Amino acid sequence: MKKLVLGVLGLLVSSDALAQKFQDWTTTRGVNSDVVAAETANDSSGYFGMLCYISSQDCYWALVIEPTCENGSSYPVMANTDAGAQSLELTCIHVGKEGVDKLMVFRDFDAISELAKKGSRVGFAVPMKGGQFRVMRFSLLGASAASERASELTVRAQSKNTRDLTL
Repeated sequence: MKKLVLGVLGLLVSSDALAQKFQDWTTTRGVNSDVVAAETANDSSGYFGMLCYISSQDCYWALVIEPTCENGSSYPVMANTDAGAQSLELTCIHVGKEGVDKLMVFRDFDAISELAKKGSRVGFAVPMKGGQFRVMRFSLLGASAASERASELTVRAQSKNTRDLTL
């Protein structure tokens, strides 16, 4: 199950690929993958992390959570650390074969980047149908170093790319 979820967060990045540990976080890049991921798991098999695409040089913060969501729909989320709380927005993206796996991508990259650098733990509360909330907690120990390493690997991989470009 862990390899499957790691594959979803890393958009099918092999978990046996080049991995580097930063306290509770891991940075991975699949051998033949366009994605570099910095990620952590919680005790409930949820995943939180940053995905960087080498070809576009774009990075996104995302959650992998169990409940279903509608592709392209936006959802509110409350983020809370020992450094403060913040209201944010997630967008659901279906990935994998036939869109069966779901990522919740944060719309405000900078806000999540700042949260990841502060505190030792983050909690997310996502409203669900029927007046319930899904609450997830993740360690932030190593998040800053892992996300910086993922960004660095993304830039370095692009500079070694021999793909033709049109400027």
